[in-house]
Amino acid sequence: MNIEKIISKIDQLKPIPQIATKIMSMTQDPECGLADISKVVTYDVTITANILRTVNSAAYGLSRKIESIHQAVTLLGLKELVQMIFMSVASSNLKRACQGYDLEEGALWKHSAASAFLSGKIGETVIGVDGNLVFTATLLKDMGKVLLNQYVHEGLKEIKNLVFQKDYTFLDAEREIIGIDHAHLGGIIAKKWNFSDRMVNLIQNHHLSDEKSLCDKETCIIYLADTICSMMGIGTGTDGLTYRFTEDVLNQLNYSQGQIEAFIFQYTSEKEKINHLINSF
Repeated sequence: MNIEKIISKIDQLKPIPQIATKIMSMTQDPECGLADISKVVTYDVTITANILRTVNSAAYGLSRKIESIHQAVTLLGLKELVQMIFMSVASSNLKRACQGYDLEEGALWKHSAASAFLSGKIGETVIGVDGNLVFTATLLKDMGKVLLNQYVHEGLKEIKNLVFQKDYTFLDAEREIIGIDHAHLGGIIAKKWNFSDRMVNLIQNHHLSDEKSLCDKETCIIYLADTICSMMGIGTGTDGLTYRFTEDVLNQLNYSQGQIEAFIFQYTSEKEKINHLINSF
């Protein structure tokens, strides 16, 4: 299959605005504060409108209306502000139905956002993790599925044959039949959208396809969040249960099996608010 033709379709996606990548860079600067970031946010009318609409939605249940970005930033704090910005700019692409993966409209978005929230919660328990980076990489990790969907649909019979008859993972079967897998394609998309090399690497290896990534705690967090979402059946499509869980991830993060149950319980206890937030975009 012509890989260049697939890659050329990246232009069909709605690109992440440069202002979002700028804000991500600003969060890496210890001298950059909330006031600096809120000033940048106000330059983008769409992002501003989405943030104000969301903070005034049922997800937050506020007693008074938030009418300015300054008020919203004060309410949210830096971490939640950045998360909301990227949810705002990513949702339109990820809401699409992906027939090849047996995902109806909105299912991929729900999985992406839910796994991003989980990675944020997991990241809070691991020292030295960049929470904004992990959240955003998790949110965008399956962007490659949006483009690869058509080709997976066309080759699904062959892909399923490799998965169920020859014990391939779905990722390996994609690569075998199509010539590229959704994780690798997602990394290419991130690079074209001018994300950092670090972000590209996290997205490209979120299934731990590179053995070295197992030694990287942030990649392991993304992998674990994705796995837990699949275990809970959140936005799980054709490929959801065809991956083999790598238990070494738990060792890398110093977790037990019980910790997975704890994260599932934590997510479930906040499920109503999370669903309100996901549905507000």
